[in-house]
Amino acid sequence: MRLSLLIILFLINLIWSAASADMREDLPNKKAWALQYSIENNFRFGSFQGQTLSLLKHTSINRAWRIGLTASIFFENAEISYRSGNNDKESSWEITYDVPVSLEVIRVYYPNFRSKINWFYGWGPLLSYKFHKTESSGLPRYLNTMRSFEWDVGLVALVGVQWFPGKSIGLNAEYTSNLAFRFTRSVNDNLSWTMDGEYYMFNRGRKETHGIHLSASAVKIGISAYF
Repeated sequence: MRLSLLIILFLINLIWSAASADMREDLPNKKAWALQYSIENNFRFGSFQGQTLSLLKHTSINRAWRIGLTASIFFENAEISYRSGNNDKESSWEITYDVPVSLEVIRVYYPNFRSKINWFYGWGPLLSYKFHKTESSGLPRYLNTMRSFEWDVGLVALVGVQWFPGKSIGLNAEYTSNLAFRFTRSVNDNLSWTMDGEYYMFNRGRKETHGIHLSASAVKIGISAYF
């Protein structure tokens, strides 16, 4: 469905361009800068999840460089209360942290920037890091802590469409795909003890994985302000 939306918008662009190739006279300066803000469909305002802030610099009317930063902080605390066999009130809880950060530098091409609706494509390097932590505790007495560290280095490619309702404002939708080498390190600590607290047991497990990953993002919807 997401890809179908881009195909429909691309066909609209072709029809619009053929009918009104010279309609747009209020072009931004060919050396213009733009500040772009976009969100994905998993957007969460409280944690800034799914948001990207980018700076774009045109080197000509049809080409530009774009550097984008995506960062978020996600926190969730879940607690479950229940009655034990002795009708005592007990509880367990789980806390989750996610802190992903990514940086991308993309060379963007606009085949028909003079149209009010135009499509664009591009590619460039990608660098990302993600920290994840989960803590859980409950009865029988235990405390589990899982931490993972993930690094990606690779390439990102995009295709999208942009509509200019005015000279300095553009509304855009894009679809990206990443091909990256991923290295992941995880540490899992398990601590358990008896009801009276006199005996405890501690275990630690480590794991490292690496490999090539191909992934695609959700469609991003955004706005561009040219200056």
